[in-house]
Amino acid sequence: MRSFRTSPTETGRVLSAALAGLLACLVLAGCASGTGGAAGADPGRALSDALELGRAGRRVTTMAARGELNLRRDGSTHYFRFELTARKPGDFVFTVMDPLGRPAARVAVAGGDFLSLEYGPRLASAGEAVPETLGRFLPLGLRPEDFLAILSGVLVPEPAGATYASGKLRVAGAGFWSGSTWTVGTGSGPDGPRLERFAVLGSDGEAFSGSYSRFESVVSQDTGESVSFPRTVVVDWGAGRSLAVRYDEVALGFAPPAGAFSTAVPAGFRMVPL
Repeated sequence: MRSFRTSPTETGRVLSAALAGLLACLVLAGCASGTGGAAGADPGRALSDALELGRAGRRVTTMAARGELNLRRDGSTHYFRFELTARKPGDFVFTVMDPLGRPAARVAVAGGDFLSLEYGPRLASAGEAVPETLGRFLPLGLRPEDFLAILSGVLVPEPAGATYASGKLRVAGAGFWSGSTWTVGTGSGPDGPRLERFAVLGSDGEAFSGSYSRFESVVSQDTGESVSFPRTVVVDWGAGRSLAVRYDEVALGFAPPAGAFSTAVPAGFRMVPL
């Protein structure tokens, strides 16, 4: 396998590939989760557990993070540093840094607007933040809120139903995520239930799996509550394709400064069509 650290000239392409990798799972199936329980537990208990973990996931409202992204695809491994500022449900700025710590590429989404920047050639593209627009850059049909949900440790749609089988919680997605089945593993932290691993079978027969680890209690600045947050996010969708996000620094519940999610085109950038 060939390994290299991404150069500034390729960061725009690799950013798209990396985000596509991270979110490839989201177009195959939807996610739901639970707090764990015994085999033979009644459906009401299973549904209650799934809803409880969803509530736990929604405790993360804003986040700022720095870390490293490791993408394996097409026989190669790409590493690069990133910075993320996010406000749920779907506003975020994801920036890939060059080896000197300068911005190399950026995707910003806010208030339904989308902006992509490549700092080397000074190129910009803008549009509406809908799955069709994001799909031009990430080549996927995804929603901004799904991106933030998986990066913050849990993506929990409305469940159509839930059961326990062989001691494992299985949840059927509803609404936007209907037709998928999730088998999830959970754990208990000092501040409540947390999603630790999942395996998904989509309505089209595609499958993927993932895990969260290196949990640490992070105090949310807005509520003062402690949140069990995963420092490592791993998604594996087969055929040698996987992605690992490792957070070095994380802040939760902060008040984003004015303009943090700006989708205005900076001076000196040339617009190119979507």
